[in-house]
Amino acid sequence: EFINTGLKYGLELSETEQWSDRLLGLDPVKRKILFRQFNNDQFTETIFDLNEAKSCSLLDTNLQTAGASQAPDKIEIVFKQKGNKAVENLQLYNSETDQVVYTQFEIGEKWTKLINDSLR
Repeated sequence: EFINTGLKYGLELSETEQWSDRLLGLDPVKRKILFRQFNNDQFTETIFDLNEAKSCSLLDTNLQTAGASQAPDKIEIVFKQKGNKAVENLQLYNSETDQVVYTQFEIGEKWTKLINDSLR
């Protein structure tokens, strides 16, 4: 079904990932990413154009806690755009809306590598 959603936008998603309430897909030929996030009974779909990006990195922000342990607050893929355009973020995890951190950090590492490889 997500592959068909990609086709709706003219994308052929050869690599996809699903976790929690999110879906992520890459069209390596058109160099675009489709990201879908569910909120309640609705969803949002965002297309990231990698042709406009110079690079991306994984940003892992921790909550400030009183103890020594650190709890994740947000895990995001941050796109550095060409021509000093605004930075765009693809949010993999947010402690305010997500119940549990599953494998979002590993997913972020995998997709950061995939994206940077396709930018070369």
